[in-house]
Amino acid sequence: MEAVKFNLSSDFAFFRKPEYNRAGEVGHNFITFNQIPKTYLLGFFGAMLGFNSFDKENNYYAYLKDLKISIIPKKPHFLKVKHTYQDHTGKFSLRKKGNIIITEELLYKPAWDIIVGKEHKYYEEIKNSLLKRKSKCHLYLGKNEFFANIKNVEVIELEEFEISDFIKIDSMFRADKLDEEDFEKVRNPYLYKEYLPFEFNQDNKYEYDLFYFTNQPVNSKKIKGKLYKTGEKTICLF
Repeated sequence: MEAVKFNLSSDFAFFRKPEYNRAGEVGHNFITFNQIPKTYLLGFFGAMLGFNSFDKENNYYAYLKDLKISIIPKKPHFLKVKHTYQDHTGKFSLRKKGNIIITEELLYKPAWDIIVGKEHKYYEEIKNSLLKRKSKCHLYLGKNEFFANIKNVEVIELEEFEISDFIKIDSMFRADKLDEEDFEKVRNPYLYKEYLPFEFNQDNKYEYDLFYFTNQPVNSKKIKGKLYKTGEKTICLF
């Protein structure tokens, strides 16, 4: 199966979690997801194609929710920094007037390889937009000032294969809860796991699923989504 692959990065990224810490009336602390969720990538491609987030007749999620994507982080955990500023709009304040201190947790120098599978109505438009470096809207990672860098765009082939009991997956993947016996031991192991937004429900709220990223072979019976080979790498499309 054909797919398009590209590298996505920025100096900073902010994928805000719905929950936050409130510091009384004087401040709010917002935190970020540790990796880019699929829901954000769908919005990213929606902006690229010029779909509207709010217009029911042109809603990016309705058009792109079935797009199959693979996410390959450059690191299992990115460094984080805090950005503090004074909000003058009153949007987050409990008081009718007055400023409030906002602290945001940002990902520093995040980068991913993103793969998009061909079997979707808008695949060709996404592929051509990436290859020609064209977008109908400004592309950013969570906030307008965090400009998205797109590099190394290429068309690749994905091959299905017979899955063994334990397999090393080079991308993020969804899975049922994995226990210690679901991993094979390796030298210098790393493991990332987090509940990330995977889709929206009818009330336009996040639906979450458990995502993993590890260099340890895992029990293939618990993996959700299809696995493919691309070169020497094994990736999961979800």
